[in-house]
Amino acid sequence: MINPATSLAAIGGSVWRSLRLTCRRLVPVLVLILGLVCLAASPGSGREIQSYAIVRDDGSLRIQGRNLRLFGIFIPDTGRVCGKTLPSCGSRAAIALDALLEGRGFVRCTLMGAGTAICYVPFIGQPGGRDLATHLLAKGLAVATPEAPPEYHAVERWAQLCRIGIWGRFRPNETAQSWTEPCHLGE
Repeated sequence: MINPATSLAAIGGSVWRSLRLTCRRLVPVLVLILGLVCLAASPGSGREIQSYAIVRDDGSLRIQGRNLRLFGIFIPDTGRVCGKTLPSCGSRAAIALDALLEGRGFVRCTLMGAGTAICYVPFIGQPGGRDLATHLLAKGLAVATPEAPPEYHAVERWAQLCRIGIWGRFRPNETAQSWTEPCHLGE
């Protein structure tokens, strides 16, 4: 005679074995689907675009119909100021970006995902162009974020040591100084 308890245990054991085999086959498929969903969530990540850029009041850029923030930096609020260029009024960072882009044509940006990009503008003496984020960091108008490249942190540290921009003084009429030049604090 067949013992009902033994029979249920045998059936339960085979169900568990089947379930484990199904899970082992299903997990890689779920991981693949999750990876594709994450890839789709950051469209264009790593893709390069080149176009005319419009500087917005907050220091972000409008490029090809999308608003992009510069990757690796945070632009703190420095209040609205009025300059001699268009936009006539805006944040200090926006005015500095607008002055840099004026008459230079298109910017080249690598999309980093989440509405951010690393952008360059053609610049004499710099074969790859000038990095817009580095430009703002050197003027003391931005702060490097934790995920920023090491170069950004070095430029930010230089601006801090020279007490430029948010680190000490604003000079809107001062000519742009290369971040590789030594600062002159004894003025």
